[in-house]
Amino acid sequence: MTPDSQLSFILQLLKHLCHGPISREELITKLSLDLDEMGHAGGDVTQKLDRGLKKLRSCGFEIESAPHHPYLLKQSNFPLLLTSTQRGAIATARHLLEQLGFAQEAAELQLLLKSNDDQDIASLEADFSPPVDYSQPQFAIILDQLRDRITQQQRFIIDYQGSGGDRRHYDLDHCELRLHQGALYLFAIVPTPPPWTLPKHRPTQFFDRNQPFRVDRILQVFPSSRDSWTYSSFGTLTIRYQLQGPLGTYQPRRPQETVIERHPDRKIVIIEAEEDYVFWFIQRIMRYREHCQILDPDWLRNQHQQTIQKMLDNYKTSSVTM
Repeated sequence: MTPDSQLSFILQLLKHLCHGPISREELITKLSLDLDEMGHAGGDVTQKLDRGLKKLRSCGFEIESAPHHPYLLKQSNFPLLLTSTQRGAIATARHLLEQLGFAQEAAELQLLLKSNDDQDIASLEADFSPPVDYSQPQFAIILDQLRDRITQQQRFIIDYQGSGGDRRHYDLDHCELRLHQGALYLFAIVPTPPPWTLPKHRPTQFFDRNQPFRVDRILQVFPSSRDSWTYSSFGTLTIRYQLQGPLGTYQPRRPQETVIERHPDRKIVIIEAEEDYVFWFIQRIMRYREHCQILDPDWLRNQHQQTIQKMLDNYKTSSVTM
């Protein structure tokens, strides 16, 4: 191979290693295809692979390997060329991850930066209050297990401790990790009877089976079952609400929101949203205070109205003790 083709081979090898653990057999197959596309004779790809790995290791790349185990790139010393804007963006992401409690992930990003790259974000403060450091060993293990179960898309059980200290096992279906108000949740469908022989595309009215589980309260993640997810997506509830006054010019920024009507002269906009967890929706619109009202469905409007009335009654009846 010419020096140029050797360099191309090394770069292709690095590309495959960067995608995650890969077996020797799969690596040889991919590299053989790469050589064909580059117009080079395949020759002894195994020998080329061994030489390439040796060269990378001599340059400081830490590549883990063992018999009957895949290759794993543990540490890369490849020079990363970044513009000042890109360095600033990474520094901002590192800062926010640290604020959110992901100290280990923030440290990984810091390895890409120079010591003075944080200067431009010194005044940036994030109003987050994570309940835990998600980089602590026990949480890192739980997070890795949850990511693995989500990738497999098979039902599994968690041992969960509620806010009152009660423990319970939950059998979960379709799920994903979500960050909500500074805390990390496993948002999942908790199936209920009847039996699991129903179609995969469930009717959307089953939104009430959606449930969030704070990750720091998950005590154990059990192995995946052989049962694939029954649900293909989370059920949603269509909610229509009105913003007015100073919020009458509101522009939706969330993909599940759509403007139905807008009346600039009256400073009113009507939004329709597809929500998969009502409590989080109520939390959000309570920040809009008197400038927001739920229009539909009626049961949610009445429920929210009763909550506001109870708040008012509390202010009327309670006495202030100094």
